[in-house]
Amino acid sequence: MGNRRIGRRRWKSISQQNYDSTDEWAFVRPPMVPGFSQNVRVACIGPMHGYGFEDLTDVPVDGQTTAVWCREDENSGTIALVNNDADFTDGGITLTPGSGANDMCGFLMTAEVFNCDDDKPWWVEAQFKIADIDDCEFFFGVHESAYATSTLLNDETAGAGKDAVAFDKVTHSSGAITTRASLNTVELTGTGITLTANNDVVSLGIMWDGKGNCKFYGAFAATGTEVGSLPLLATHSIQPDQAMGLTLQYVHTTAAADDPITVNYVRGAWTV
Repeated sequence: MGNRRIGRRRWKSISQQNYDSTDEWAFVRPPMVPGFSQNVRVACIGPMHGYGFEDLTDVPVDGQTTAVWCREDENSGTIALVNNDADFTDGGITLTPGSGANDMCGFLMTAEVFNCDDDKPWWVEAQFKIADIDDCEFFFGVHESAYATSTLLNDETAGAGKDAVAFDKVTHSSGAITTRASLNTVELTGTGITLTANNDVVSLGIMWDGKGNCKFYGAFAATGTEVGSLPLLATHSIQPDQAMGLTLQYVHTTAAADDPITVNYVRGAWTV
């Protein structure tokens, strides 16, 4: 009868999980649906998930010890639902930092469940847009260090207790987003994407492949345009050795500026 095995790319095409062969992120990521796979656990914030949009405004603030998700509300940062966004037609969440310079906002998963173990891949992804790309910095990814208000994760110096795999926007006056993976004092960085306008829609994905590699995927598009395929941007061959937590952290750099971030989703999946 011959070999009837179907390759992964063909299977994803047949099952309509990947419409474009250039969409590398769609090829490697699992369905981000809690309970879909017995061996992959999923935690999501956004539409149709735990902390779905209708109860997002009740996400406990940072410091709660029994919450699965928390949000940063430094200096009275606010959260609001958005039901009429031109890009996020399935809904969005606008986080606005407090009125002080370098006030932060964002979401964090309190359990540190992302381990770079052999043969146990994990995936994290987020989609959002920023009101003023020249007045902000951010971190998206996983990190070892305990979360603390006023600690800018994108500015951390590599060292013991600070393993991370993340996208960083480290310069407030530039749209450049870089990649980073670190194990103690050893840190690898690379070029990611560079936003060109306010309210560009940003899609980012990170994968630990279980084979010694941290892989970064991403793309952006002008508001009103679909982002489309997410190509592979960088691969850092390094293996952090500590459990890490998922965080999207955003900071605006100007006092009294009303520069929010609007989030469509933050998701993570890991092999058990």
